[in-house]
Amino acid sequence: MVPDEAVSITRLLDSGWVAAPETHFRIRAGPGMRIILADLTADEIEPFSDDAIAHQGWPSI
Repeated sequence: MVPDEAVSITRLLDSGWVAAPETHFRIRAGPGMRIILADLTADEIEPFSDDAIAHQGWPSI
């Protein structure tokens, strides 16, 4: 769960990752991101996880 899906997704997109909000998959849960790692290479896993943690959706203002 993330505080703000739009902020999280926008920040991941700005970092060069393809991302989408979990809105279409959610019924009663709060905001979140669905992460599919199938196409990541071993070299991409750590940079992605660092970006995902850093961009959890906390507003910058």
